[in-house]
Amino acid sequence: MVEQIRNYFATGIGQVVGFLPNLLSAVIIFVVGYALSRLAGSLVRRLLARLDFDPFINRRLHPRASARRPASSTVGSAVFWLGMLVTLSLTTRSLRLVSLSGGIDRILSYVPRVIVAAFIVGIAIAVANVVADLIGGVTSTWLARGARVAIITLSVFMALDQLGIARNIVMTTFAAVVGAAAVAAALALGVGNIDFARNYTRRLERRGERRAVAQEGERRERPLEPYYPTEPGARVPPPVEPTDTGPHTH
Repeated sequence: MVEQIRNYFATGIGQVVGFLPNLLSAVIIFVVGYALSRLAGSLVRRLLARLDFDPFINRRLHPRASARRPASSTVGSAVFWLGMLVTLSLTTRSLRLVSLSGGIDRILSYVPRVIVAAFIVGIAIAVANVVADLIGGVTSTWLARGARVAIITLSVFMALDQLGIARNIVMTTFAAVVGAAAVAAALALGVGNIDFARNYTRRLERRGERRAVAQEGERRERPLEPYYPTEPGARVPPPVEPTDTGPHTH
């Protein structure tokens, strides 16, 4: 019994001693990865601040986009956490935590899709604001707002499709939204232009009636031309001089 306990104890000590190098390497990987992630996030934040990234975001996306937190700080934090995910993946591999390492790797493989989706939405918001400004300067404000909402809605559906979130549901919902918007626009234009169409039709009818009356008057005022036969050998009668049938004075 004592010998068996001694063997168990020796086996445990051996496993702990064998695990120490992995633990030490994991600690080193985590510390170095944390430092590099902080450094990368700070460099990105400073670089974007020098490039006037925050004023650009405020001007193109929304005036209050950076009211609570500058956009450069948000991007820097995203870079930091991305570096930390890579660090955690390497750390769990060093500790031979296969399941945890696989889960982190799946998250990392999904990150590019998130970046592309965010890029799509950001570009769409900037384009929507420009289009809304252009339309608002020419036509009504509600039309500019409608164009802005339409562009942003389209970008959201594109981002969801990029993320692979229930693609069938997303596409069906997008088709339904587009169809409903088209029907609503048609009804709005149709109902709003009833009076315009009625008045325009009446003007066309009056114009046609005036033209018909004018043509009838021209036809009545035009003198009748005498008819002369054109067969060979036919005699053309001399023109008839007008006769004065009034009273004569001698």
